[in-house]
Amino acid sequence: MHSTRFSFPKSNLIRKPGEYNRVYRQGNRHRGSHFTLIIAPNNSTENRLGISIHGINGAVKRNRIKRIIREFFRLNRNVFKKRVSSVSYADSETHAAHAPDGGCVGTESSPGMDIVFAIRKGFSIDSPYDVKIAVKSICYKDNFKS
Repeated sequence: MHSTRFSFPKSNLIRKPGEYNRVYRQGNRHRGSHFTLIIAPNNSTENRLGISIHGINGAVKRNRIKRIIREFFRLNRNVFKKRVSSVSYADSETHAAHAPDGGCVGTESSPGMDIVFAIRKGFSIDSPYDVKIAVKSICYKDNFKS
């Protein structure tokens, strides 16, 4: 099967409980208003996504949130390419101002990351763009320093 730039194979998902546990133990946490990003390096060149939802009632609402986050990740999978343990994603305000994503993008040769979105009660989104804005705000706030 031919993989295109916008495809989203199951290999890009964190699926096993042991994989989630490894990210929870080894990952760096970046807290947002209603979700936390937990990011840990993996042994691949690809980023992988995990979604953990707690405190949101209704399967329809939970599944919609998961679909929107997966779509954001599919379209922006290289946002977290650099290792979190490096100095920072945006080495200076100048670099962040000139980077199209606010300084969070790494290079194609960077190692892959496992990214878990831990969603908390009160999280509500309408589009992948809303997720992008929320991730950018965390990126600016924390500057992704470990």
